[in-house]
Amino acid sequence: MEDILFNGLNFIENAVDTFLDKKSPTENRLKYSVIHFYIGLELLLKSRLAHEHYTLIIRDLKKYQKGDYEKGDFVSVGYDESIDRLKKICGLQVDQRAKDAFKKIQQTRNKFIHFHCNENEYQITAQLLETWHHLLRLIENKTLSNIADDAISRVDKIKFRMLGLQEFVDERFKLVQDDISRKRNQGITIITCPYCYRKSMYLEEGVAGCLVCGTDSLYSDKVAEDWSHHFNEAIRYDQGDELILGQCINCEADAVVLNCNDDIETVSSYWFCFSCLQEYDKEDQSVCSNCNKTIVGFKEAHYICPECNVLNSFKEFEE
Repeated sequence: MEDILFNGLNFIENAVDTFLDKKSPTENRLKYSVIHFYIGLELLLKSRLAHEHYTLIIRDLKKYQKGDYEKGDFVSVGYDESIDRLKKICGLQVDQRAKDAFKKIQQTRNKFIHFHCNENEYQITAQLLETWHHLLRLIENKTLSNIADDAISRVDKIKFRMLGLQEFVDERFKLVQDDISRKRNQGITIITCPYCYRKSMYLEEGVAGCLVCGTDSLYSDKVAEDWSHHFNEAIRYDQGDELILGQCINCEADAVVLNCNDDIETVSSYWFCFSCLQEYDKEDQSVCSNCNKTIVGFKEAHYICPECNVLNSFKEFEE
């Protein structure tokens, strides 16, 4: 059933290509973006049904005879039936906001195909950006769990191209505000994402994820490094080409950053660990007199870090 999946991705990719082709006349560009996106959407929903069983994409099984599927001699389900069967048979619930957005783009597609769409460029663009967001969310939250590893790279390619479009990033940021609020209400720390530059990345112990660009389950030390690189040069200690972060005395992760510019919500301390979420005051730092590593969480004038202590012990033993 992968043919349905890849055909759907072909149409989605074509919709993106057409949308981004600013050389084409605006009306044609938006018209075929909408048409191709909607075809791709329906195919991706059908591919999830077919993943369960191929007969689920056939509208009327009473008229179906053996071999009809292979011959293409059948009428497949439409958008509404696909959503209904995903819920009732596959147990998959599509968010109401997503369904509303998909329904709206379906109606716009019908106007384009059957007569004339009188909505303006900005209205249609907004519809496309919103539906792209919701489709990506279905993929990101594993609702369309049939998307195989070799197809994920194509999805990532499409998402990467869309995230290069400022309008799309802004639209996604607007649409995830409720999700961000829920995270805040749960006491989860929100920071400015170092990849899409929106205050939409959440930190939980050891991992981080962004609700806008979809980066998920990132190790906190990697995020801390990238965050420091983009937002805070003061924490950087250059030794050759190596970028070193402060090491947390509590969890021992190289993930302590200097808090500044209100890029980390609910944190007022000078130092903040992206891994264990501990906060430290400005003076709570020591520098290893042997390797110059910064350890955050306590102050000691003449400090040797554990790694250097071990190395020194080996050297003494060898001597």
